[in-house]
Amino acid sequence: MSTYFKQHNQLLLNVGGFAINLMPFLLYLMLVSRHGDVVSDALPFALFYAFRRTALFAVRGAHDSDNLLGWIGLIAALSGFAIGMFGELSPIWWDLSAAGAGIGAAFFPSVQKQFRLTHRQSPADQQKGNAWVMLLSLIGLIALLALTERRWPALSFAALLLFALVGLIGFYYDPLRHPGKTRLTISVPNLVLAVLLFCSVFLVRIGRSLGTGQPAMWGIGLLALIVVAIIAAALSNRPHPTATPWPLKLRLMLFGLCADFCAIFSAVYIGVTYGIKTYAWMAVAYLLAFIIGGRLVRVLCARLPFSTLTTELLGIVAGLLLTFNFYTYFVGIFLIRAFASVQNQEAIREYDQQSAANNSYMVSYRLMSIAGLTTQLILWLSLLVATHLTGFSAILADFTFHQPTTRFARPLLITQVVLAVWMLLFIFWIYRANQPKEENDD
Repeated sequence: MSTYFKQHNQLLLNVGGFAINLMPFLLYLMLVSRHGDVVSDALPFALFYAFRRTALFAVRGAHDSDNLLGWIGLIAALSGFAIGMFGELSPIWWDLSAAGAGIGAAFFPSVQKQFRLTHRQSPADQQKGNAWVMLLSLIGLIALLALTERRWPALSFAALLLFALVGLIGFYYDPLRHPGKTRLTISVPNLVLAVLLFCSVFLVRIGRSLGTGQPAMWGIGLLALIVVAIIAAALSNRPHPTATPWPLKLRLMLFGLCADFCAIFSAVYIGVTYGIKTYAWMAVAYLLAFIIGGRLVRVLCARLPFSTLTTELLGIVAGLLLTFNFYTYFVGIFLIRAFASVQNQEAIREYDQQSAANNSYMVSYRLMSIAGLTTQLILWLSLLVATHLTGFSAILADFTFHQPTTRFARPLLITQVVLAVWMLLFIFWIYRANQPKEENDD
């Protein structure tokens, strides 16, 4: 059995990582308004999301710290899913569950991505078989969560617990894991930043989940101050042992823009206009992008008469344009995720080649989070301006109480246009910043 685990640990890591990273979104989102007690049912999702987006900011990367951080993430996720099985006894168990799942989703997938990028390649026939096994198993998990959550939520948490255990087995048998005594460094500035970000993200999320605008407004204001401070620190260009050149830094940030557009804007747009059940198709688009997206991108990069980076940027632009029509919306999300993911992997590999700090997963997490939170700030401000405070609270309420409506089509379209312009400008910035390098490569 151990021989099988060693041979297929990459499949086990991918299955477990996907379940820990993305499936709690669907599960905790379904808990909102489940029993009509909006406050108690909305809190777990807000806690999960806030911990997921901010937990890794509290620690500093160190040489070979991926082993310790990976175990922390796995233990937190396993504990969260196990505790969630008792949520029907008292809502406090779902709150504790969400905290553990959020920490797990911040730590383990980041380390797992590092392993996946540097993992030795399996034979082609094994990769093909693994892809089909992963696709079928995760589609089965999505179906199970959709069928059991409302009547038997304990079964949903038990299923996630089982998949997380699969990830634990893959992590234990991974040949690239470096067991050893490592220490976790927590700096005061990092911890303060993490706490402030947690408060900001939590306020925005709880306001969105409760359907009230005031908490979200406080969170947006705090987020604006944090983003301005981070941008000022970045522009100061202070010397740092892990400093990243701007062209590469922009490429590492791009995935954050794309991820938050796909996840945050899509949740509001799809949830308000078409209902939260339709949002489940996002998981399918993500899964397909993860399974076959890389192959599609590589084929197009090899056949199109552009540089690799230019092809990837054009693919993201094409996906962004497709999201302006509902019938092609999920195809657009698939393209954005596929091209952005491959570009991000290449940027991380390039960072690994230039840096000896062995902390690319930490650097990429922070840069992606900064870009993603900036995108969220633009999203919420645009929606607030387009709807005013009364309409802002109303759109949050419709989302919370699962009342699909088309009355907010215009402000949602305005918000999408603003986000698209922001993303296109950022993509053009990346293209221009990397243009000299591309010309030299040619």
